[in-house]
Amino acid sequence: MEDKWSRAVRHVERFVHAARKVTLCIDGWSRQGLSASYIGSSVCFFDKEAHVARHFMLSLTTIKHPHTAENIADCISRCLEQWQIPAGKVMMTVTDSGSNMVKAMKVLKGQSETVAGSAQPGSGTESDDDDAVESSEDADLMDDEDLPVADVRLLHMRCMAHSLQLIAKIPIKHYDHIITKARSIVSRIRRSSVAVEKLIELCGKCVLTDNSTRWNSTYQMLQRLLELKTPVCEVLLALQVDSLMVTEWAKLEEVADLLQPFVNLTNILQTDSTSLSSVIPSILDLEAHLQSQPPNVALARNMLQDMQHRFETILNPSSECFNPLCAASCLLDPTVAVTMLLPEIKSLLEAAKQYIIAEVGTGYWVSLLTCVLNN
Repeated sequence: MEDKWSRAVRHVERFVHAARKVTLCIDGWSRQGLSASYIGSSVCFFDKEAHVARHFMLSLTTIKHPHTAENIADCISRCLEQWQIPAGKVMMTVTDSGSNMVKAMKVLKGQSETVAGSAQPGSGTESDDDDAVESSEDADLMDDEDLPVADVRLLHMRCMAHSLQLIAKIPIKHYDHIITKARSIVSRIRRSSVAVEKLIELCGKCVLTDNSTRWNSTYQMLQRLLELKTPVCEVLLALQVDSLMVTEWAKLEEVADLLQPFVNLTNILQTDSTSLSSVIPSILDLEAHLQSQPPNVALARNMLQDMQHRFETILNPSSECFNPLCAASCLLDPTVAVTMLLPEIKSLLEAAKQYIIAEVGTGYWVSLLTCVLNN
């Protein structure tokens, strides 16, 4: 087993060391009853030899209480040191929206900047490479080895799917009383073998239960309940159990309509095949969905405000913690690049352009943009 483990580690090391840039993904969770807590670290990157995206789990370590930002940052630092990944190689870190995770990224960034700032002048630092690139705007397409390495910035992005889930909780909390009543009806049916058998006989399906850990399960419960409304009412009548009132059914339809696009995009964005370029189009689609709701639906306005606040670091270049990677990815993806040409996000287009130029140089930027436009 030790030999197999060593071979597996060397195999992963070869891929990770060959990568020009990596994205670091961090997540933490606890056992039931809080008997133990863990921090997991993984990397994803583009393999330029095989032309595929790769994703490797690097470490799963126990973290002791308290789960402070400093302790989390220390776990991550040890992981990077163990795998010999310099901070300058980390293009971006992705975490959930927990306050300790967000602060840990700031702590880690501060540590990395301190180490980077200690480099001696004239020793072939990254800024020397940048100057060389800037002096040759009309250079031909460069090899990967010639591309400039950006300063250590450790850009941070909160998990898109997790952020959408937090926004989707707003209508669930708003309609908590009705959803609780719907949950009670579902539970009552599923506890009765007679009711379950009758429901399946009528429509070939059964109601679904939700749970506290499975994302979107509440929406799935409501959607199935609405789908089986007529047979459910018939079964409840046979059980002599009160069904929902007409206004309550209408409220369930309202919350389901609000949540449906969030559920669909969450499922898409959680897959390994989805690129970072899909983030901005997804956010704009959800904004359009919420803005299309009737003016008297205050809940939609609250959700829109919350979404704009949560994704400010992605959509607002003037934000203190603005992350240009999503905009740059969108601009360089021919399938969604047209999104960046919308007049209302002109400043975002300029920010994406400047980031790409800073990363790869003007000559490389012109070649990339030409390829995008030709496709």
